[in-house]
Amino acid sequence: MLKGIITILLCYLGGMIISVLINGVVSAGVIGMLLLFLLLYFRVGKSEQVAPVARFLLDNLLLFFLPAVVGILAYGHLLYNNLWAIIVAAALSTVWVLWITGYLTQKWERRK
Repeated sequence: MLKGIITILLCYLGGMIISVLINGVVSAGVIGMLLLFLLLYFRVGKSEQVAPVARFLLDNLLLFFLPAVVGILAYGHLLYNNLWAIIVAAALSTVWVLWITGYLTQKWERRK
């Protein structure tokens, strides 16, 4: 289990370093997840080591959203003032993600 924790933390650290090098264009968490994916995909890391840690983090995922909820409560007036912009941005990004996911899934299925 310790090796899994170290692997996840090193991937996050690598993501932080890369994010700083590219001036924060992509968040460290996203880059860290990509690094972890690449490690597991190319079998550099072992999924058996990472799985218990990942399961623990997923089981307690709700705790990671508490700071965001407190921020929403504290700055609710800003959300209310920009409600339409938030709704449009959420709708457009949802459609975009669905389209990209469907496109890539179809492309991947054609390869098989």
